[in-house]
Amino acid sequence: MRFFLVLAAMAASAFAQAPFATAPEDPNNPVVAVVAGQQVRVSDVKHMLEVSPPEFAKMFQQAPQQAIQQYFLLKYLASEGEKLHLADKSPLKEQLETMRANAVAGAMVNEQRDGFNVSQDAIQNFYDRNKSRYEQAKIKIIFLRFQPQIDTSDLEKAAQSAFQNQNSQGLRSEADTKKLADDIQKQLKAGAKFEAMVAKYSDDPESKAKGGEFGNPITQQSPYPEDLKKTILAMKKGEISAPIRESNGYYFIEVTEKTVQPLNDVLEPIIQEIRQTHLNDYMNGLNQQFTVQPKKPDFFVKPDEYLKK
Repeated sequence: MRFFLVLAAMAASAFAQAPFATAPEDPNNPVVAVVAGQQVRVSDVKHMLEVSPPEFAKMFQQAPQQAIQQYFLLKYLASEGEKLHLADKSPLKEQLETMRANAVAGAMVNEQRDGFNVSQDAIQNFYDRNKSRYEQAKIKIIFLRFQPQIDTSDLEKAAQSAFQNQNSQGLRSEADTKKLADDIQKQLKAGAKFEAMVAKYSDDPESKAKGGEFGNPITQQSPYPEDLKKTILAMKKGEISAPIRESNGYYFIEVTEKTVQPLNDVLEPIIQEIRQTHLNDYMNGLNQQFTVQPKKPDFFVKPDEYLKK
């Protein structure tokens, strides 16, 4: 019953359509079911998913046969109700008007954001003002892996310990890795070459084979821990970090190049941010326009006392 009520929120147009037609078999669009004599094709199911609320898609994933049944049942009941002109009677009439207003208002908000024309000048100006946000750094790394500590219950410790011993042979403890990191830091401060430390100590085979070079440049959008990205992007070219602890090891970072991402690489995020800013300004203006000015302040303190009269 709960799902039936959810489906009742679908747009009325979804139920005013003609029944699905009976047509010759199409191998590219096969009939997957028959409901009350009506063929249901793959394209029909796609249409159901497009016009229905998210809850319908969720139910379809869990019980597709039940979802299709509910869809047709709701269409039938809506059609029968239209014959009796139930939609023209209060309070359903006003409820449907409110539902339609909500849907159209939501579409208007989307139109203000997604339909807002962002000029090339606006994009370039935004990029020029915010270049610091689009810095990128090429780096070299020394990675010192340690055995992660896993908090488990007493009942799980024995099994976890056996698993760790089987899969983590040769890994240092975190304490031993920290001592090694401190020693490497001393060597680097004394003038040791970063590449030599990579070759001697790094536990990352991919970067180690390239003298410590780490794949793609690091940006604010890179899929790495925020604290690590923040540290890297704050460094200058040629600077070497102190050991940085992450969940599975310590990193030494050397920044080999600092540049700014090309405009084309960040074009879409810039357009979306400009559009979102426009929408925020638009909605702020409307909120100010429709600010409620109380004439009876006590109503807003105890509205129930007024509404029950």
